[in-house]
Amino acid sequence: MDNTEERSQSGHKRRALTPWRIALIVILILLLVAGGVLASKWRTVSSLLTGSRYVSVNAATESLTLPPGFHAEPFYTGLSIPRMLTFSPDGTLFVAERGQRAS
Repeated sequence: MDNTEERSQSGHKRRALTPWRIALIVILILLLVAGGVLASKWRTVSSLLTGSRYVSVNAATESLTLPPGFHAEPFYTGLSIPRMLTFSPDGTLFVAERGQRAS
C-alpha cells in the first residue's frame, strides 16, 4: 500500500485548494482589511454618513457649514483647547480642556 491509499483509509486525506476556496480566502482577507480600515477611521466614516463636521482649534483651518436658517456664534472664548462638553442634571455646562493655557 502506498501513502495515498493509507491516508484515504485513515480519513486524513488532504484537500486540494480549489479556485472557489482560494476566492473565499481572498474575500475573507479583504473583509478583514476593510473592517480594520473602517474601525481605524470610524470618525471620518461616521461624519461622511451623517453629514456632521468636526471643527478644529483654528477657525481658519476648518469651516463650519450649517443648514439654512441656522447660525452659530461663540458661547465663550478664552479656552485653550476645549475637548468635550457635557451638561449636569441641573443644566450646568462643563467643558473639558486638553493642554495648558498659553501665558
